[in-house]
Amino acid sequence: MRSASKEKNKTKIIIVVKVIPQYLKVFTINFANGNHSEKIVNLLQQADNKMNFQQSELSVIDQLKHIKRQSVKKNHQSQRMGCCLATDPAHDEIEKRMNVEHKKDDKERKLLLLGIGASGKSTIFKNLKRSQGVVMIEPRVAVQTAWVIRQTLIELMTKLLVKSRTFYEMDKEKNADCLIEETTETVEYIKLLLKNSEFTFGENVEPSEEDLVALGNAISFLWKLPAVKATFARRGKFAFEDNMEYFFERAKTVMHPKFLPTEEEVLKARVRTTGAVTYTYTQQDTTFLITDVGGQRSERRKWITHFDNVSGVIFVTALNHYNCVLFEDEQQNAMHEAVRLFTEYANIQEFHKAGLRKTALRCKKKKKKYYILPKKKKKKDEEQWNGIDYEPREDPEQDQIHFKQCSDQAIEFIQTLFVTRNTVKERLIYCHVTCATDQDNIKTVFLDVQNIIIRSNLKNGGLIP
Repeated sequence: MRSASKEKNKTKIIIVVKVIPQYLKVFTINFANGNHSEKIVNLLQQADNKMNFQQSELSVIDQLKHIKRQSVKKNHQSQRMGCCLATDPAHDEIEKRMNVEHKKDDKERKLLLLGIGASGKSTIFKNLKRSQGVVMIEPRVAVQTAWVIRQTLIELMTKLLVKSRTFYEMDKEKNADCLIEETTETVEYIKLLLKNSEFTFGENVEPSEEDLVALGNAISFLWKLPAVKATFARRGKFAFEDNMEYFFERAKTVMHPKFLPTEEEVLKARVRTTGAVTYTYTQQDTTFLITDVGGQRSERRKWITHFDNVSGVIFVTALNHYNCVLFEDEQQNAMHEAVRLFTEYANIQEFHKAGLRKTALRCKKKKKKYYILPKKKKKKDEEQWNGIDYEPREDPEQDQIHFKQCSDQAIEFIQTLFVTRNTVKERLIYCHVTCATDQDNIKTVFLDVQNIIIRSNLKNGGLIP
């Protein structure tokens, strides 16, 4: 009965491509030649940030199976010792509980959010919950998000200062605009920032109100330095969080003691997912269980515990990742990693469901506002890009037409990179281009996903042709 039930659940791969709501244009700021002072060089020698990862928990059924195995093992040991035992009541209770859980699983349609780290999975997940009426700004969540934003501001401003020195020392002529000018004020603000660079925000461990305000002033001042802006424009060469330009511009507000984030700021805040987070909701009398998992390399080994009886896989990638590197490995292009990951997991045996209806591949593209992308430099190990590279035009109308042509071709090229990796020809793959922070757009995407699965269930039941 269990295997027959699983046969009915067709697995579909839905690629959701996130559009980053910010410009990616290159800043070119000329700065006077010279050397960093020894004082600033010494201040900027910092260690890399460390990340701690938590273990994900087993599902209810997996836990029951484990308990059952231990119970059976115990009975076998007792029998070998010559004991004559009646049926273990605990064993029967476990069987009943497992049957209940199996029936519950059969009624649920499981959706799995996959993708590399920082692809936008959790933002989409939070936006889906918001579209279902879940309150995003609970007092504790707001306070914890404020801690995360403040911590990230300090860490990434420190990183920008360190990279500024690194780029300049690497090529003093080419990266002259990354040189930080030495002034008394600049040095004092860098000292204040680095003094708090290892501070961890949390309950009862926040700096004093006076120190918070001072940190806000320091970050705001350093962010306005031409050298820091020039380094930020080179962020495609090192790992850096999305949406940070928004928070840097509001550093004084964020560091104000009374600051609490808005709903939009909760969505923009980057919080790394560890383990798995689940959310259940009902649509058209069908219950959906959606699971968001961590995308970093160290988290992926835990994914397999969530592959059982999956109805749909939503693989999320970010368009700006063609010009980004991984947090785990700054030598690895993020888009290359996403394509490799999709190739690996889209074709694994756990997602090969029997009874898949052979259907023509269809890519549904949602038109949305796109943002300026810098000219892409081709590399030998990349698939050949034969599209138009964007170059700004003087005439605004012509520039808009040219930009749309470039963006459409680029998105089509990226979609093709993914869908051609699918080796299961009977599988349905739907592509959506969306913005992770756009509530209405995300709601539309999930309505489409839900309708696909509900329609598939009706066809399996013979209720529609």
